[in-house]
Amino acid sequence: MANHADTTYFRCLYEDPYPIGNFGGRTFYSVMRAVGWRDETLLPLKLPKALDFCFIWHQIPRHDLVQIAETIYMTGLLSPVRFIGARENTISLLISSKFRAECGAVEFEQYQTDVEKTCCETLRTKKEFSIGVFDCSPDWPAHEIDLAGIIPANEYRVSTYLRNIDNLWQLGLKPFTPTPEFRFK
Repeated sequence: MANHADTTYFRCLYEDPYPIGNFGGRTFYSVMRAVGWRDETLLPLKLPKALDFCFIWHQIPRHDLVQIAETIYMTGLLSPVRFIGARENTISLLISSKFRAECGAVEFEQYQTDVEKTCCETLRTKKEFSIGVFDCSPDWPAHEIDLAGIIPANEYRVSTYLRNIDNLWQLGLKPFTPTPEFRFK
């Protein structure tokens, strides 16, 4: 298992120790937690929440994903992100369908430009970049999915894989609940 101390701003909740099966050509995932200061539409929160998101990595060092996510986080653009994926020369973000539905075309284009610029500056190299949409939360009716090529596999299988991760971890913002070992007595 990788060393989780490679990020300043996130806590690793889970990481695949090795790829299971042959899905997506040796695809791994890691679930990360950050403090969320903005809601999923990027409006400021009165009180912070836990923000869980997932790295999907394939043929690219995980530390590149960490650098990208940390930079997006520090620019205040991480809250709508559910998955950050990288493979070869492609960076893919899957964002909340609520964010996509509630922001206008101009705001979404500006978000996409800002995130792409941030990613390219962070890695100091030009990569293909795409933003897709993912959400299967029971309280948001859109259930829109655009996988943006995050994993090189059949779209039905990729969707099932990502939904299973979301089912296990309920990615996105949630109220902070201290774990038992951190509760005050």
